[in-house]
Amino acid sequence: MGLHPGPRAHLEIPGASPGERATAARLLGELIQLPFFAHHPACRHWNNHLIRVGGHPCCLGCTCMYTGMLLGLPLFWLVARPVAGGWTLFGLGLLAYAPTLVQIYYQRYAFKMVSRTSLGIGIVFMLSAALFGHPWGWSAAPASVTMLALFVLLYEMTTRLRARHLDVPCERCTEGSFPFGAWRQPRIHEYLAAAARDADPLPDSLHAFLTVLDAQLSGGGGGAGTPAVEFVSLPHGHAGDQRSGAGAGSPERRR
Repeated sequence: MGLHPGPRAHLEIPGASPGERATAARLLGELIQLPFFAHHPACRHWNNHLIRVGGHPCCLGCTCMYTGMLLGLPLFWLVARPVAGGWTLFGLGLLAYAPTLVQIYYQRYAFKMVSRTSLGIGIVFMLSAALFGHPWGWSAAPASVTMLALFVLLYEMTTRLRARHLDVPCERCTEGSFPFGAWRQPRIHEYLAAAARDADPLPDSLHAFLTVLDAQLSGGGGGAGTPAVEFVSLPHGHAGDQRSGAGAGSPERRR
């Protein structure tokens, strides 16, 4: 059985019936599904990337950034815009953006919250300065175009820098590999229980894999003579094949 990441997953289960293949595809689709707006597995190893809102795990980076953007709008229009011009406003946006560059290397939770909120404020100030920091007219076009070009260049630079310093806990985790990790064990229990009741047919190979995996995640191993499931980290973008014969892609590498 192999599941390779991509625009469309490719699943091969030799000897399985159409019903078993459909069940396996649905099961794996549920396992790789991330909580709404979390963008990361809701696992304790990803806590540095998550913020709980009413008990629901949300992406810390996106939540704080959008909060910053909401704060940035009144700050720009009610506080800064009446007293400052275009390039001053753009400079304030750059100052607010700066902590994001530091946060790439300094991953403390509290600082991430501050830097991502500041990022949202900076984005609002830079874009608003480019579009509304000057009186409308052809004379202001060069300044606006320059600001927009600087914003795009800054975005590209930051994205490439972040890509070289990603923090992906799954790559060093000892509790499985996405999506077959300890945080998904309750769901795996449900699938195995349903299969035991014949409520949901599972292909023999997938059932055996999940049984061994469940035993390992519980600390009991797979039993005497049962091969262990071994997960290996592969380069980002590589088709993920675990040595157990089952593979899956990596979770989203965001913020």
